[in-house]
Amino acid sequence: MTYGVCLKMNLKNDYLSKTEAFAKKHSLICGCGSAEPFYEYADILSRQVPFVNYGIEERTDPSLTLEGAKSLVALGLSYNAKYKAPDDGIPRARLSEGAVGEDYHTVMKKLLSSLAHELFDGTDEKYMFFCDTGPLSDCLVALRCSLGCMGRNNGIINKKFGSAFFIGYIITTAEIEPSPKADKLCSGCGKCVKACPSGALRSPSGFDHKKCVAYLTQKKGIIPDELKKYMGTYIYGCDICRRVCPLTPAPEASEGCAYPDIKKLLLLTDREFRALYGNTAIGWRGRRTIMRNALIALGNIGTEDAARLAAPFLESPHEDIRDAALWAYNSCKTHTEKALRR
Repeated sequence: MTYGVCLKMNLKNDYLSKTEAFAKKHSLICGCGSAEPFYEYADILSRQVPFVNYGIEERTDPSLTLEGAKSLVALGLSYNAKYKAPDDGIPRARLSEGAVGEDYHTVMKKLLSSLAHELFDGTDEKYMFFCDTGPLSDCLVALRCSLGCMGRNNGIINKKFGSAFFIGYIITTAEIEPSPKADKLCSGCGKCVKACPSGALRSPSGFDHKKCVAYLTQKKGIIPDELKKYMGTYIYGCDICRRVCPLTPAPEASEGCAYPDIKKLLLLTDREFRALYGNTAIGWRGRRTIMRNALIALGNIGTEDAARLAAPFLESPHEDIRDAALWAYNSCKTHTEKALRR
């Protein structure tokens, strides 16, 4: 082996070992892989994906984002936490565990920036980093970088974090030694399919995003009546399919507000909403969509108190708010009438 080849191999291994040390220091998982085009996932990439504005070519080929791209580096950040719901009789909504606290996009981008500086400062290598908003599919990057295997719940399953973690990635011109291929962990037990409230995972294609509760809480406009009941009290996200996965470890008890007071939520001004939620994952979606979801949550709670909270919004100037309020009000009345007949 020539000196030049040996030096190149050492550099590739050095990048990988530094990435692994960084991940260990920050309680993350990591992996590295080739930036070759994702041709093997062409079928997956051809499917419609919500909130993605990139074309199929950009989603397939990393070099269209960063010229000369040779490698990908992926990090995984766990959100496997458990929050206690207050037992105070107040109508409360629910947030996905991953939506509590500082916006994970911000947290992950800080970590990716720190890692990139550690790896590439003092070199001529170029890089770009993304978390959830980049051209490539985070899940497919995670597969390429061996963070885990694809699960029946349509998420990546890792042997340490299970299925409850966020993914961020770096595209770089540096050549990095690929991580060893991840083991296949998902047994296909079907617990996630059974637990999915809307049946999104029972679709013939394996996943119907238009029925997914996490998607419904983020899409704008009117939610079809037949889907509102599946949202329960969630106003942002869901992740039931990831929590029930037997490969996801038991969550750690954490501090934070995952069960906001619906009355207070409905009374927030735009300014107050931004002050309270602007630096969280739900801030990007805006007050109106969260209000709509909160009204739907009232309908699923179904009490007289919930009906009273929904009533003032029957005259809202916004069609989606009026629709949610009317459905909530009628649902509460139906629940109450059934309770009286028992």
